[in-house]
Amino acid sequence: MPFDGGGFGNSERLRELELLLRARRAIDTPQKWCKHRVQARGRLCMAGALMRGAGMTRAKMRWEEPTIMARCVPTMARRGYRILSQYVPERFDGSVEAFNDNSHTRHSDVLEVFDHAITEWTARAGI
Repeated sequence: MPFDGGGFGNSERLRELELLLRARRAIDTPQKWCKHRVQARGRLCMAGALMRGAGMTRAKMRWEEPTIMARCVPTMARRGYRILSQYVPERFDGSVEAFNDNSHTRHSDVLEVFDHAITEWTARAGI
């Protein structure tokens, strides 16, 4: 049956879940994570990790303006961004960048957002 959790919708959720897992791995230690830039000295912010997880090379990752995720980024990375934006604390209005770059945000907070999204998406994918 359409929309019963199987078929196309489920395979898309699996692809999104794989993206979230790759992105989390890209910043799984404090030494791999940064603030205020998509990438810096081999480190990535949350958005940068999504871009990397979607297959963007280092050379293609540029932070030109706050709306970069809305353009010039692979569709899969934008989907990952929309997923993560649902799990950042409410006071950030769904802005992954604002959450990542906030002076009070710690690496453990970032991983907590990824983990929450991964847990939810695992359940939605029926795994």
